[in-house]
Amino acid sequence: LISKRRFIPTSCVIDFHKQRRNDEGEPIQLQLGYSYVADGQQYLGRRYYFGSSNECNPELLQRYPSGTTQTVYYDPIHPRRST
Repeated sequence: LISKRRFIPTSCVIDFHKQRRNDEGEPIQLQLGYSYVADGQQYLGRRYYFGSSNECNPELLQRYPSGTTQTVYYDPIHPRRST
C-alpha cells in the first residue's frame, strides 16, 4: 500500500500553473505542473485543485509561481508518483 511507504522529499521547479474559471468568472480548477529529479532521472508531475473559490483562490497562484523551487515528495518504488 502506498500509505505504508515513506515518500522521499526532493526539490521541484514549478513549470506552469493554469487556472480555469466558470461562466461567472469564479475559479473552478487550478493545475500546477512541476519537474523533479529522482534517482538521476527527471520526472514531471501535476497537481490539481478543484472546487469553490476558497479552494482555488489566487493565494495558491501566489504561493506557487512559475519558476520557483518547492518541495515535492515522491514514491521511491514508483518515482513517477509524487505529491
